Amino acid sequence: MSNLVLGLIINAALWTDATDSSVKKTNVGLRCSTAPGSVLSSLVGKEDFSITCSDERSSAQSEKLRELDRRLVATEKELKSTMGQIGQMVTKQIHMHNGWLKSRNFLFKNFDTFADYKTARSRCLGFGGRLATQILRHFETVRFIISANYISSQPRRPWIGYDDIATEGQWVWADRGATNVQTTEWNTNEPNSYEGKNEDCAHLVGNSRYVVLMNDQSCEERQSYICEIDLDDF
Repeated sequence: MSNLVLGLIINAALWTDATDSSVKKTNVGLRCSTAPGSVLSSLVGKEDFSITCSDERSSAQSEKLRELDRRLVATEKELKSTMGQIGQMVTKQIHMHNGWLKSRNFLFKNFDTFADYKTARSRCLGFGGRLATQILRHFETVRFIISANYISSQPRRPWIGYDDIATEGQWVWADRGATNVQTTEWNTNEPNSYEGKNEDCAHLVGNSRYVVLMNDQSCEERQSYICEIDLDDF
């Protein structure tokens, strides 16, 4: 018998009990199992078997790393949630002391520093918000806007986040929200691009009960404007 064959037999004997297909441990941290189908059967004179080995130490370390990774993911989620809550509280406190009103989960404020539509939109973005959109979809916040006298004679007819700048006649909200809003309506005979003017931006001109009325206006006109901040964004 060749030395190679003899070596295979000796190693096989170390790893398995020839009388049964059980799992054994070796003194080098390997776990070996036997299974039918080995080509060594004719050499050892026993039932067919094959040998499969894995390093138990490596497996244990891998499982520890996976568990550590799971904990890190859970900790990251918890930290993000906590930071979000802190952000909401800080933002709320800062703005509540600077004339912002709160209703539902929104902060909003009317600015009488008149600006054209593009400038007003940019300023609202600078606050981490946008021109009024979502607050105009809820009766509760619309009542706030009306009672706070946000809408009065010119030029206090504030810009809101509603325009057809991209495509004439297709009015869209700044947050790309639904257009079938029950709390806003166009004023009589609006929008009309009066006297052929390019009136692509909307502002508020009045109210009827708990519905605010809109008018289309040239985006270059200078009006007051309403910014809103959705606290869910923090």
